[in-house]
Amino acid sequence: MKQLKLIVLLILTMTLSSCSWLSSFFIINKTSDKIIITYSLKPTAEKDYDYALKDTLEFNKLKADKDINDDHIIGDNFEQDFSKKIVNGKELYSVIIMPNTALCGGYNMPFFKFSWAEERHRVFTNVIEMTIIRLDTKDTIYLNPTLLADFSRQFGEHHIALIFD
Repeated sequence: MKQLKLIVLLILTMTLSSCSWLSSFFIINKTSDKIIITYSLKPTAEKDYDYALKDTLEFNKLKADKDINDDHIIGDNFEQDFSKKIVNGKELYSVIIMPNTALCGGYNMPFFKFSWAEERHRVFTNVIEMTIIRLDTKDTIYLNPTLLADFSRQFGEHHIALIFD
């Protein structure tokens, strides 16, 4: 009986201590002005797949005392308006990211690793196109899914981000 309890305890301990993580995709604005982002998403056949951009957006303040590459820079979330329209089955978004804030467009991506190039590209396959306008430099950037994956960078240990600073 003692051995059975020991085996059950060992299995329970191993199960609860196994490695797992959830990753998120952020667009971070550390510039001195607003960033305007418009993007479109195609309808996805795989509803359960974890994409980097989803239909739920969260906004976070950035902590001033943290380094831009440290994922602990993400602070409290707050409510912000954004535009979402559905046209011909496509979801069209328009978002303004204020200075020193971040947009979290996709979260809870299980076991995502930035170093896995194929996976990094797959999480953006629901994106049709993205346009980013930096008001501080007056630059306009056009990204398709491949460029979005290529220009994103690892953020912290498990996250992925587009960082503007």
